[in-house]
Amino acid sequence: MIRFNGLELCDTVLGPHDLHPSRIEPGDHTFEFTEGWFDTSAFKDLVLGTYGNAGDGIIRGPGLVNWDLSLFKNFRLRENTTLQFRWEMFNAFNNVNLNTPSVNTGDARFARISGAATGREMQVGLKLLF
Repeated sequence: MIRFNGLELCDTVLGPHDLHPSRIEPGDHTFEFTEGWFDTSAFKDLVLGTYGNAGDGIIRGPGLVNWDLSLFKNFRLRENTTLQFRWEMFNAFNNVNLNTPSVNTGDARFARISGAATGREMQVGLKLLF
């Protein structure tokens, strides 16, 4: 089980349709980005014609924290016509949401996280309701 300070992390990385490597030891999570997200010595490459024994959901990703906020203001123009001002923020608090680590044992980036999701995005709009 992959852990960080004794706590399980969320977001499963290794899913049911991935080619699973062979797991040779339990492994431990050291939370060292320079070395990788999880212990790579706990896995070995598949032998041609075999299936690995690593199960689904044994590697947990870094998780996700995302707050979307929006503000609306309606302006009555006529009896049946309204103009709506909209201001929307996606990832409003600008949290860094890391991508999942590479789980391909043949990849040079195996166990490393090579990117992050987009930061805060905002949009403003006008909507005419009639």
